[in-house]
Amino acid sequence: MIGTFVYLFGTYVNFFILTYSEFRGVSIYKPQNEIMEKYIDPVIAASENYKLLSQEGKVRVVEMRLEPGQIDNEHSHPDETVYFIQGGKLRIHTEGNDPMEAEIPDGHVMHHGPWTHRVENIGDTTVLAILFERMP
Repeated sequence: MIGTFVYLFGTYVNFFILTYSEFRGVSIYKPQNEIMEKYIDPVIAASENYKLLSQEGKVRVVEMRLEPGQIDNEHSHPDETVYFIQGGKLRIHTEGNDPMEAEIPDGHVMHHGPWTHRVENIGDTTVLAILFERMP
């Protein structure tokens, strides 16, 4: 886990602070239309962890809270930007791939395309983030 910018989803993004080799051969990006056909709303599927704060037109603002040891239910996101108010150690589970682990610092910003996943807090701090989703 070195550096903050990696080549992912066809562009350089600030994502999970992983090395290039950790992503070699792993594709978690799916086209927007494919994700949205099977869209699993986090506010409904994982309501214990995701709270809708605002929705205006095609922009949703969602709070994510994940306590230590907690794993959320499978859910989807369209294009999103995530601001981690309080980071922590996470394990990301995506279908057909090995889980990825990341130490997310407080104040970290992550941008990426649509995906479906589960997030597991494997650290000892509560992770709190604000998600800005661009709905299709």
